[in-house]
Amino acid sequence: MYHSIQNSALKNLSVDFCHLGDVGGVAIAEACQNGAPLKTLSMKENDLKDETAKAFAFSLLMRNCNLESLDLSNNLINDSGGELVAKSLQENNKLLRLNMSKNNMRDTSGAMFALSMRMNPVILTLNL
Repeated sequence: MYHSIQNSALKNLSVDFCHLGDVGGVAIAEACQNGAPLKTLSMKENDLKDETAKAFAFSLLMRNCNLESLDLSNNLINDSGGELVAKSLQENNKLLRLNMSKNNMRDTSGAMFALSMRMNPVILTLNL
């Protein structure tokens, strides 16, 4: 079990280029759930895969956490993880910016993001 940052004043967190892998990515997703005040999270180039994408989709995005900007670019997320993140956006009404560029996602993720964008009235920027 990982500690929560719920009682922290942390609003912006950048953990770029650390090569955390899924163990670190999932730990950060779990630490940020349950009402953490975090608004911006950047995790570029961390060797994150589908397990981290799943954790972000279920732990944060589907729960409408306070997160407004999420950058998971330059990682190793495939279609299964990309589809989960995309689907979570159908229920999310807080996230304004999402960067999923330079991952290993293909057509099925793209189709799910297209569908989700029709259902999400708040997202302003989506980079694939």
